[in-house]
Amino acid sequence: MKNTYKTNLNLIKALDALLETSSVSKAAELLSITQPAMSNLLNQLRKLFDDEILIRRKKSMIPTQKALMLQKQLKQALPMLESLLFEKESFNPKTSERNFVIAASDQIEYLLLPALFKLFAKEAPKARITVKPIHNIDKSALYENQSVDIGIGWSQAQDKRLQQHILWVDSSVCIARKNHPLLSRPKKVSLQDYLACEHVLMRPSHLVEQSLSDLALQRSGNKRNIALQINNILPGLLILKNTNLIATGPLSIARKAKADFNLEHFDLPFEIPTVPISMIWHEMQSKNPAHQWLREIVQKACWQAGLTIENA
Repeated sequence: MKNTYKTNLNLIKALDALLETSSVSKAAELLSITQPAMSNLLNQLRKLFDDEILIRRKKSMIPTQKALMLQKQLKQALPMLESLLFEKESFNPKTSERNFVIAASDQIEYLLLPALFKLFAKEAPKARITVKPIHNIDKSALYENQSVDIGIGWSQAQDKRLQQHILWVDSSVCIARKNHPLLSRPKKVSLQDYLACEHVLMRPSHLVEQSLSDLALQRSGNKRNIALQINNILPGLLILKNTNLIATGPLSIARKAKADFNLEHFDLPFEIPTVPISMIWHEMQSKNPAHQWLREIVQKACWQAGLTIENA
């Protein structure tokens, strides 16, 4: 059995030209190659099909019976082969009904989804968005089996197959209701004031690693009083609005919560490293037109939502 993968695809074009012209010289002219090169291709075809392909009759050459059979098959197969090899994949957002799957936390949903969905409704009205509640977006398996198109969040990906683009950089602040007792103090909130408050931790309980704020406090030998831990951010923001609990969270969340829930935010009395929020995808999707469009629309949504590196 011949190995198809080792077959030079130029032979297919050469076979088509030879059968079309019944002449080595004319076939060579048709493909813009030299006559010796075409003769070499004919010899390769004879070995490949174990057939003469063209035989000489007086001053001309005629196709063999097998060659005539191949010619009929070529007429059907060659257009499909050319389409497969040379036709570029296209994507039209106006007509696409594709479902784009994004891995992201509820915080990313809260920040980005309103602007993203608005853009989808305008530019890709038939397309859909599915958000999977995944915090660890660095698992390459998510993208390799194409169950997820992109991930958005804090990434520490080491896999070189995962491409990364930083969307914005977040710092941390303290969030509290308007007129909270802490905000009535004439001076900046001290570490002692911060630790004396009851806190709400808006973070899934299945995440075993400590939050950045708790790690920073632990390094200085301190620990905050977490009165409530919840999995989702929206109930947490409602609780902050109606109690004296405080929360430590991203500045991007605090800014949006000020507009949505009339919450206030202020600087923390200790240092926490800034966090880059990235978009992650697998390298195999880098040149996919639909995927390129998705990445562009996500960046556009970030800009419209005020989520930029410059606004950090």
